[in-house]
Amino acid sequence: MSALVSAPLFAGSPASTGDLRAFTKLENGESATIVAYGTSLTEMGGWVDILRETLEERHPGQVQVINSGGSGQYSQWGVDNLDAKVIAHAPDLVFIEFSVNDCVARFGCSVDQARQNLESMIDRIQDKYPDCEFVLMSTSIADKYPEGHTSHRTQIEAYHQIYADVARERGFLFIDLFTAWQELKTSDLVRYEAAIPDTIHPSPMGEEKVVAPAILSALDLAR
Repeated sequence: MSALVSAPLFAGSPASTGDLRAFTKLENGESATIVAYGTSLTEMGGWVDILRETLEERHPGQVQVINSGGSGQYSQWGVDNLDAKVIAHAPDLVFIEFSVNDCVARFGCSVDQARQNLESMIDRIQDKYPDCEFVLMSTSIADKYPEGHTSHRTQIEAYHQIYADVARERGFLFIDLFTAWQELKTSDLVRYEAAIPDTIHPSPMGEEKVVAPAILSALDLAR
């Protein structure tokens, strides 16, 4: 299974991690602050803890990884809470994922608005911290719930595509978990259903065996 930085749906995304200044700072013995910003897939995401533990093991006492996710939230919440949740921490690197909730029908967040929200967050952080870097992420397939259900999602590919497009246009790293989940679902449905039972939130096994390895691999941190 591959969760590399480019995939057919998101063709053209950048595929390099070696230029991330935050990691260069750590290698040079300096400190760095990383903020993970997004939905419940961040707030409750085991991948954030695994990233923190991996970096702390390699660079003891140098890195602060802050989980600023918000369960049940979408990108407008991200815009509204950016100062307290991200900017206040003076980040060197920010992970962002809101597309899986931006496409929830009840929020009424259009594709255009979702993109405006994402770019607004990036611009405001960069205005304050011009050297801050970004990793944008697509996430789950989230196709279990029918129209009328509170968790019904529409056009999820289009919302995930925003992150690929903005990453490509701005030269950011894009981590494509959506395609990784698609590949697992096609190749091993039983394992897929165990790894992400509701098609949105990974199980502990899914975090450990699917999400975290994909992220660490894209960041050149896989062992």
